[in-house]
Amino acid sequence: MTQTTDKRISDLFLFVERNYFKIGVPPVLEGLLSPLEDMVSGSLEGMGIDRPIFLVGAHRSGTTVTGQVLCTNKDFFYFSNASDIFPELPILSNYLSKALDGQFWGMRSLDAVEESLSNPNEGIKMFERYIENRRVFYRMGKDYNNAQLEAYLKVSIVKHQRYFGGKRFLNKNPYNSNRTPWLKKIFSDAKFVVIVRDPRAQICSGVAALAMVTEWHERWRDWQGIYQDLITANNLVGYPADLAQKSPVEFCAWVWRALQEIMTQDQKQMLDGNTAYQWQRYEDFLVDPKTWLYKFHEFCELPTDPGYMSIYDQAAVKLDLSKAEGWRTKLKPEEIALIESICGDWMDHFGYERVNKV
Repeated sequence: MTQTTDKRISDLFLFVERNYFKIGVPPVLEGLLSPLEDMVSGSLEGMGIDRPIFLVGAHRSGTTVTGQVLCTNKDFFYFSNASDIFPELPILSNYLSKALDGQFWGMRSLDAVEESLSNPNEGIKMFERYIENRRVFYRMGKDYNNAQLEAYLKVSIVKHQRYFGGKRFLNKNPYNSNRTPWLKKIFSDAKFVVIVRDPRAQICSGVAALAMVTEWHERWRDWQGIYQDLITANNLVGYPADLAQKSPVEFCAWVWRALQEIMTQDQKQMLDGNTAYQWQRYEDFLVDPKTWLYKFHEFCELPTDPGYMSIYDQAAVKLDLSKAEGWRTKLKPEEIALIESICGDWMDHFGYERVNKV
């Protein structure tokens, strides 16, 4: 491709990235294309969803990187960027993506992760397709009921299996960190893999990302209110009542701590919590991906023989270890001390050594 073509594709990618939540199919066109969507999806009769796997964890904890490596395994199928841009017509979107594959790609502005239409996606617009109140949706528990959304998700997952092939559905989505009881109600045999990252690294990355996406998307401007709701709804104690007024670093530290508490609380309340949840550190994935992936496969009841596991070799060598310790030079000493004062007990629990010894 010429430099001019590359520039146009890069500009188009940036436009889609910044207007992601505004892009959609007009209702009239959706109605006209829906029969074609059903036709290309084919018959879904008799198809079920076997032990879906959900990668969860705080934002900026490495779910994108781990998800992309895992999805090089053709036994997994997933929501793609194409699916989520047009959730009304996800399979038609993927056929279009296939036709354009290699023609539309770019580096994500948040972290320079290479993206394309076919890459795995959180499925944000799919999970929110039939909700009326986002703030209620984010803090829901197992008692939340939305039959239309539940039916849509099940059909969409089966459609993607029909399109991609594969045996197990894999979804990486930090927003699902506080929805695991609801997901467990819908998918009784679901597996949840919690990706934990050193809060100093996660917050260092999160503060920069928060500033960027707040500028782009109106939906993020209520970020603080959403997490204040979560803390209140889960009866967490010891948190400031004025979370929205805190500095970005302090706000992100409280959110990191809250999510560890919420997910631990949810795991304990599940009858099969010990077999439904696995906690894995992102740093361990970067340092020793083979061992991390072996534990993941063992937990998810997937093959673990060396010949099978070699499918990840090519993707794993691209991992960037430099970002794991970047917080040491980017955060100020007082910011490190603040994060450790808020998150210290959980850091000790996960084996992250403090700079400021207690």
